[in-house]
Amino acid sequence: MTKKKTAKKKTTKKKNPVGAPTLYKPEYCDLLIQHMAKGFSFESFGAEVNCGGTTVANWLKHSEFRAAKQKAQVLNRKFWEDLGIKGTRGEIKGFNVASWVFNMKNRFHWRNEVVVKDERKVESVTIELPSAKKAETITLNDGDWRDNSK
Repeated sequence: MTKKKTAKKKTTKKKNPVGAPTLYKPEYCDLLIQHMAKGFSFESFGAEVNCGGTTVANWLKHSEFRAAKQKAQVLNRKFWEDLGIKGTRGEIKGFNVASWVFNMKNRFHWRNEVVVKDERKVESVTIELPSAKKAETITLNDGDWRDNSK
C-alpha cells in the first residue's frame, strides 16, 4: 500500500484589520460643539451618539474632532459663567450658588487656596471695597492683624 501524495493548495490569507471599524463620523464635530455649548461635558457626549466614553476619547486622534473639542470647551465655560452671572444677579429663581461653585471647582479646577510665590514679608494690605466707597487697611504683625479702618 502506497499513499498518494496530494498537492496542497496554496491559499493567500487576507490580512484582517486590527480592531473594529471606527464609529466616528465627521458630523460629530458639530454635534459635540452643540452638546457642550448647552453645558454638558465632553465625557457625556457618548450618550448623545450612543457610544462609550473610551470610543469618544479615541476619536481625538482625528484633528477636526480635537479642534471641535477645543471650541466646545470654550463655549462650555461660557455657558457655566453666564449661568453664574445670571444667578448671582438674581435673574434665576432658586439659583443654588453652592452647587454652582462646586460645579465650577470640579469642572474648571477652581481653587480656594492662595498660592504665594513671593515670600517677602508683607506689613500691611489695603483693600478697597466698592460698596463701602473707602479703602480699609489691615496691618499684619507676625501672624496677628489689626484693622486700621476704625
